[in-house]
Amino acid sequence: MHRLAETPTRLGDGSPVDYAWGVRVTPAPYGRVITHGGSWPGWLAKTVRVPERQVAVAILSVGAEERAVSDTGLRLAQILASRWG
Repeated sequence: MHRLAETPTRLGDGSPVDYAWGVRVTPAPYGRVITHGGSWPGWLAKTVRVPERQVAVAILSVGAEERAVSDTGLRLAQILASRWG
């Protein structure tokens, strides 16, 4: 089931979309980057996974900027994924 949930879809005209079932899936030189973020007033969370490199990062924050939380998760996953493989 997780393969289906992580499979990006296409629009009606056939154009690709990098969004699957609640996660964004983007290609990278070291494998697929699967991300999901969420928030609750004052709280932010971001998960980033690179399954092909067995890398997973979770960032939780109180009061940080959304862009900073997202960028930090992506950068940590990129560093880890680039070192293994």
